[in-house]
Amino acid sequence: MRFVRYVGYRLVTALPVIFGIIVLDFLLIHLAPRDAASVLAGESGAATPAHMDELRHKFGLDQSLGMQFLTYVSNMAHSTSATPIATIPTSAACISNDSGRRACSC
Repeated sequence: MRFVRYVGYRLVTALPVIFGIIVLDFLLIHLAPRDAASVLAGESGAATPAHMDELRHKFGLDQSLGMQFLTYVSNMAHSTSATPIATIPTSAACISNDSGRRACSC
């Protein structure tokens, strides 16, 4: 009985720590000097205002900060993300091909 009580106590005391880590992670992402849309648009070379708005909508950056946090926590709880990291094109994927056109599709 003491072991079950001890494990329960440790789990309950771990919850505020886990919540603090989630909040800190979310805030660090949003305290970056540029938003994700400008970074992705800059890497793809397509930093037009329309493309930036499309990226902000795709990643939910056009929502309020509270709604973004709730979506972030919900995605973490369900082990999902809005866009899998493997599908986000990198600068290596945006290198010009032989015809001189951009190979990036973002």
